[in-house]
Amino acid sequence: MITRLKNFIYGRKKSGTPPGRTIWTVMSEVVAGNPVPAPTLALHAIDQLRELCPEPEDYLHRLLRMTALHRTVVLQKRLSQTVAPVVQGGPFAGMTLLPSSKEGCYLPKLLGCYESALHEEWRRVIRQRYSTIVNIGCADGYYAVGLARLMPNTRILAYDLSAEARESCRGLARLNGMEARIEVGGEFKGSDFAQLPGKGIFVICDIEGEERELLDPQQYPTLKHADILVEMHQTSSHKTDSLINKRFESTHHITIIDATLPAWPLPSVLKDCDELDKMLAVWEWRVQPTPWAILLSKEQHQSG
Repeated sequence: MITRLKNFIYGRKKSGTPPGRTIWTVMSEVVAGNPVPAPTLALHAIDQLRELCPEPEDYLHRLLRMTALHRTVVLQKRLSQTVAPVVQGGPFAGMTLLPSSKEGCYLPKLLGCYESALHEEWRRVIRQRYSTIVNIGCADGYYAVGLARLMPNTRILAYDLSAEARESCRGLARLNGMEARIEVGGEFKGSDFAQLPGKGIFVICDIEGEERELLDPQQYPTLKHADILVEMHQTSSHKTDSLINKRFESTHHITIIDATLPAWPLPSVLKDCDELDKMLAVWEWRVQPTPWAILLSKEQHQSG
């Protein structure tokens, strides 16, 4: 049931997904300016939820989430009428964005507060001047393009299984004049680590739980010398943070960072919104906690 519900909410076309328009499709129509009456959206959501969520508590929770997702799209449309699609603040301020996001939230990226708990780490990365950055699970290219703009002498490699994500990444690179700087590819396999240079590597990994298979320094020794930022996807049966710590504690300094809802200055068009709208403007659509681990090679960083 949960898989079907996630497919429905995020618009994934897999077997078992309910027929008809998904909530994501409807929200995309709202962003595009097509009229979608609120009753249409509400009835569509309620009909699907009744089928998928027999328990009242689960039903109400999912309905709240879908309503919140829709509201962020409305806020995005409102903001786009007065603010150019350029990152407003944070370490990637000034980067031009595509008009909408094909995957995940958009407003926090536009405002510049996206994953704000990592902002200091990005500033450190930029100062470090790595020779190669490998972005595994690059999505729409926010980090790959953002770093390419600020690190002109660094080779940027971006990978994603999704063809749509790869096309968005290329589009974002083109929009910012970074198309020649970023090498975009599909699946990144563990054996590909051996093709990277021995030193000066920074790996960004956000692959929805597959990090448990990929980030194994015993199988892929290059990882012992690389600095790594990984978003950890925990499950009841897989404690990714414990696994990462066990695998890397002898070779890396490890810092765990939790996501937080930032206090962020908002554009004037959003300052008069109610408090719930202000929270939704910086909300990143997370379903569950996904902390990050920053792993700095002891070989490269003598003091921890």
